[in-house]
Amino acid sequence: MFSRAGLVFWGGLLGGTLAAWIVIRRKGIPFLRIADVAGPALAAGYAVGRTGCWAVRDDYGRPWSGPFAVAFPEGILPSTAGTLAGHFGASIPPDLGANTVLAVRPTQLYETALGLVMFWVLWRLRDHRHAEGWLFGLYCVLAGVERFIVEFHRAKDDRFLGPFTTAQLIAFGAITAGAILLIRRHSVGPGRPGILAPSASPSFASGAT
Repeated sequence: MFSRAGLVFWGGLLGGTLAAWIVIRRKGIPFLRIADVAGPALAAGYAVGRTGCWAVRDDYGRPWSGPFAVAFPEGILPSTAGTLAGHFGASIPPDLGANTVLAVRPTQLYETALGLVMFWVLWRLRDHRHAEGWLFGLYCVLAGVERFIVEFHRAKDDRFLGPFTTAQLIAFGAITAGAILLIRRHSVGPGRPGILAPSASPSFASGAT
């Protein structure tokens, strides 16, 4: 749990959500109301957090020779042929020495850019007219789709069933949970309050007493 593999975003999100749920329940505040507020902030925080992955030269992608390829000779795990083959199971030409530095996909920047896009979408929809929790459901769907796609390009050592990773399995769960929230919180109704205050009555709005 406390190894390099355990200190990851999904674990932090799940643990943080559980801790927040406990505190919010104790204070008697509707959890989904706070979750809606948290959705855009989580997306923005994710974008900023991935710049940290870029700064420490970690969580990079598979070997690549494209126009935006980047090498990390001094990363937490340097992007050498030995690291990519030994730690991530990448297919490396046998004639390359273990210490040969290879260029890889800058997946940290992919995720920073996509995190900002998620934030922009959620921020634009923050005044939605659905029930509380709808916006958080949308965040879960967007975050799951983003991670599911990027995982295909990352250097990972936990792939199963071919190209899929543990993070993609969790991402699929996030998409499913988010879709359920989107459906169940689509309309305001009994037990499903909206986020916007009801309009003032005509007599109140006109100043009548």
